[in-house]
Amino acid sequence: MSRFQQKYKEIRVSYGTIRSILVLAYIICHKLVERLYVKYLMHFGKLNPSMIIFESSPDYSDNSRALSDYMVNNGYLEKYKIYWSVSNADYCRRINRKAQVIFLQNVDKYGEHKLSNVKKFMTAGILLGTHNIVWSYKDSIKGQRHIRLWHGCGYKAPSDTDKRSSRTFDFGCVIGPLFVKVFSYYWNVEEKYVHPTGFARYDWLKTKSLKAIAYKERILGESSKLLIWMPTFRNDKLGRYNSMKSFAGFPLLQDQLDWERFDEMCVRLKIKILVKLHIFQKDYSIDYNKFKNIHLINNEYLDQKGINLYELLAVTDGLISDYSSVAFDYLIVDKPMAFALSDYEDYVQSRGFAFDNPKHYMPGHHLYSLDDLGNFISDVASGIDPHIDWRHEIKKVAITNSDCYCRDILTAINI
Repeated sequence: MSRFQQKYKEIRVSYGTIRSILVLAYIICHKLVERLYVKYLMHFGKLNPSMIIFESSPDYSDNSRALSDYMVNNGYLEKYKIYWSVSNADYCRRINRKAQVIFLQNVDKYGEHKLSNVKKFMTAGILLGTHNIVWSYKDSIKGQRHIRLWHGCGYKAPSDTDKRSSRTFDFGCVIGPLFVKVFSYYWNVEEKYVHPTGFARYDWLKTKSLKAIAYKERILGESSKLLIWMPTFRNDKLGRYNSMKSFAGFPLLQDQLDWERFDEMCVRLKIKILVKLHIFQKDYSIDYNKFKNIHLINNEYLDQKGINLYELLAVTDGLISDYSSVAFDYLIVDKPMAFALSDYEDYVQSRGFAFDNPKHYMPGHHLYSLDDLGNFISDVASGIDPHIDWRHEIKKVAITNSDCYCRDILTAINI
């Protein structure tokens, strides 16, 4: 099935046969007008060096938001005008009323670029994004710079969808020297385009938010330690990575009974657990409402609390993860970590890892059973941290050290 046929099938399902013809006609006309406008701007448009456009997934988050907020809070608005390309501009304006940036609706309800924004996308001096850049590199006016702030450097091999046939950015950020060669290969670029600057969001991990501290105190109640469990996605809601269908279950805890036993451990040891699922993960059939010390959180929940994920990570007392990039990020926090590895061998055969001997880069408890998990939280409850030296060793080779990551990134990209 061609891309056109797939697109029409999706439209017909959404709008019905008759209306879908009108929608398709609109899309075709819109694309023709957009292409003509783009060609005009390619010849006659002029870059505005003071205009910067950010993008992230989810909207207004992650490394892009960390860098944008740093610029707002440190006087850059005197020289630059900052825009955000988002999928839901009304929601972003409502949730972030104090943000001194302009939110642009990147596409209309039919998934097409709003023509009123095309000129901004093409004439902005710099475009920055965590996953994709708002505008195509090949359609950029000469001199426009595309900065790939990226969203994670972890253990798992980047997927084929990350590997590009040609360069689509001018500057790509990774967390440290360990990942320069890895992402040079998967981004299909020369190493000179991959820069071990660290991530902008690391500044959130180094400066503890008062809101996050207050939230921790509220949620702890009579408990003494707060852990966060952040597994990578195993069953993708977008239907990708079909070879990983065997990873349908939550790691280590296979059913409701296992979860109840784990909750009982947490109550006994006075440990609270926040479970933050990956944004691509399909929901697990677990009733979290039955637990006393285990709480499920998501991005919308954090938005309502006015806390971003990395501000929350900074005040936690430990992390449980697996092959997720968050484990490398958590080295900045320098608290105990555990790695759920019950499906490690299957993972080797399916998705694979970014480098040889990945377990060497997992400085913490390695968990293969519920008993292992219990031992880890017992150590945390008792203040036992046996892997601190190992963490420091891995941090030295994996993460570039900085007093201010946002400042260093802006310096590196000449802002």
